[in-house]
This record gives sequence, structure tokens and C-alpha cells, in this order.
Amino acid sequence: MTEFMTQTILEHRVEFTRLVDEGALVVINHSGGKDSQALYAVMSRLVPTDQIVVVHADLGDEVEHLGVQDHIRSNIDHSLIEKCDCEECETLTKGGD
Repeated sequence: MTEFMTQTILEHRVEFTRLVDEGALVVINHSGGKDSQALYAVMSRLVPTDQIVVVHADLGDEVEHLGVQDHIRSNIDHSLIEKCDCEECETLTKGGD
């Protein structure tokens, strides 16, 4: 990791922590792969459970691996939103049902 990357991460961490402390929702896009699993693991340690939203962008039967949504669900402690339209996201950000 370069010095620039380290400095950038530290600068954003302060802002990120402030936003989380103020109650911001953190949306994690999860593909089911190892990078998504690692990101979820880190965010789960930094963000309160009720402030995490996990989204999977389903790419369709011709692209998706069979069972990927089940794989994601088995590796997270949150509900999985498979398709998030604007109305659903608006409800989430306003604290609706």
C-alpha cells in the first residue's frame, strides 16, 4: 500500500466514522465473492447492525452462478435486498417499514 493510499484511507475514515456516529446507513453491495465477504466482515465490525443494508445486484440467469443469493445469505447476518428500486431505497433511508 502506498503512502498516498494510506493517507487517503485515514482521511476518509474520520469522515466515515463521523457519518456512522450520526446514524448514516451503510450500503454494502455483495456479489458473493471473496472481496464482498471481506468488505462485509470489516464493515460489520465498524458499523452498528441496524445501520447496514446489504444489496445484491442480480445479473440474471446467464451471468449469475447458481445459488449465489443463498450463498450470500448464509454468510451475512442481515437481510439481503436482491433488487433495490428507488422507492425501496427511499423507504429505507427515511426509516420506514
